[in-house]
Amino acid sequence: MTRTPLAVISISGPALGGPSTPEQEREVARVCAAVAALVQRGWRAVLTHGLGPRAGVLAHRPAPSAAEEKHAPAAKVTAATQGAMGFLFQKAFAGEFRRSGLARQAVAVITQVLVERADPSILENGVHAPLPQQVLELPLISDLVEKDRVVICCGGGGIPVAWNVDRELEGIEAILDQDRSSALLARSLAADAFVLCGEQRAVLVRPGTPEEKRLGLVPASEARALLQRGEFGAGGAGPKVQAALDYLAGNANAGARAVIGGFDDLAGLIEGTAGTRLVP
Repeated sequence: MTRTPLAVISISGPALGGPSTPEQEREVARVCAAVAALVQRGWRAVLTHGLGPRAGVLAHRPAPSAAEEKHAPAAKVTAATQGAMGFLFQKAFAGEFRRSGLARQAVAVITQVLVERADPSILENGVHAPLPQQVLELPLISDLVEKDRVVICCGGGGIPVAWNVDRELEGIEAILDQDRSSALLARSLAADAFVLCGEQRAVLVRPGTPEEKRLGLVPASEARALLQRGEFGAGGAGPKVQAALDYLAGNANAGARAVIGGFDDLAGLIEGTAGTRLVP
């Protein structure tokens, strides 16, 4: 029996529009239409997304009192944004599936990602950014995928949590890298394709210089060497390349491929005619 291929698609926050709900709904609808077309071509799909500007809106709401606060504010903002964005995606997918006659259902999963409390990793702006260790809802997500559900999960990289001394989960004051959490998820699901969608249509080497070059098909070893030499430039595709390499490393799926490019090229990214494709 032929296995239906699975794609994990990571959509960056800026691709989902501005802070207004109408604008976000338009962008979410556009995403859902493209993913539904992918499903029609015989793929299963898991969609992850950035927090986008909605997280900033939630972060500026009045803070709870000390007596009310149990989890870190960053964890709560991520959780709230996952719920809000999950609703928009479920609603848009329902309409898209109905119009196209697809007997499918989309399910949003509030997703916790386990991290090491003592992880010293930080982002460029000094925000605590521990590496993701485990997607705690993985068994549920895997079960939904096997039942042909389109799953929306790991929003904002997932809610960062860690075990405390009482063996209870606690939210951590941190922001997870969405693409690296998505890579962990894709590898754990043995996805056939990991698609990283951003603002660039392909990975550029030495961007903004006379030696700028666009990459097409790249072996993982070559991509790793370019990354180590800093060839992707500050603010370039380096983090997405690292996430792609994370996904390919030790992947049980021999046909695994990671693709980086613009969301408007989703069909081409999946078919291998657009973007930058990394292979083992």
